[in-house]
Amino acid sequence: MYFFDRSTMSFFQSRVCRKITGHYFVTSERCRFDQSAKRTYTLRQLMDNGWISTVGDYGAYSTSRAAHAEAARLWDQDCLDIRQDEEADAGRWEAYTAAWPQEAARHSPGFLASGQGRGGLGSAGGAGM
Repeated sequence: MYFFDRSTMSFFQSRVCRKITGHYFVTSERCRFDQSAKRTYTLRQLMDNGWISTVGDYGAYSTSRAAHAEAARLWDQDCLDIRQDEEADAGRWEAYTAAWPQEAARHSPGFLASGQGRGGLGSAGGAGM
């Protein structure tokens, strides 16, 4: 992977911090043309397709601690978003499964009477459900 290529990392005087938070990690860089320049920190994200994306600006953090704190905040937000999506999906699934016998009955009137809808409690009028 080009990002971790030895010559690329040497050119940018880049280091990869060992701590990984979810799919976020931190790199530090120092300008190779100004040896008195301080090291800066960049937040990175490993994408699902294997690419690495810079989160925010290159060298946006003056300390490793600040970059890692932002990685933790973003990961917590990602996890919250995933939980909310899963809860919304579960709600949609519950609504769908609650409605599907009636939908099937609308398209095939004998469906509920045949005992196939709602766990075999097949009364066409939905009694006993």
